[in-house]
Amino acid sequence: MQAQMITDSSEPDRRSARRNRTLKGGRIIFNAGFSAFECTVRDITPGGAKLRLGEATGVPSHFELEVEHGQPRRKCTVRWRAGSTLGVSFDDAD
Repeated sequence: MQAQMITDSSEPDRRSARRNRTLKGGRIIFNAGFSAFECTVRDITPGGAKLRLGEATGVPSHFELEVEHGQPRRKCTVRWRAGSTLGVSFDDAD
């Protein structure tokens, strides 16, 4: 039995760039570096990312994201929230 992929064509894809699926550890850093949440970076594009957390209610609208492997921190703005998932845009994206 073959699995079928179901897509909902009624919901347009609003991304300006193709997403790259990933599974990397990250940290949401705010409050001048004194507060942080651990997160998982699920999807990433040059303009933003989808993040999963244990609890997203305490995350501010603006923060810095540090992705594992020593990549530089990126300033982010929350664009949407759904339960424990956040969609963010990178403030320095072109």
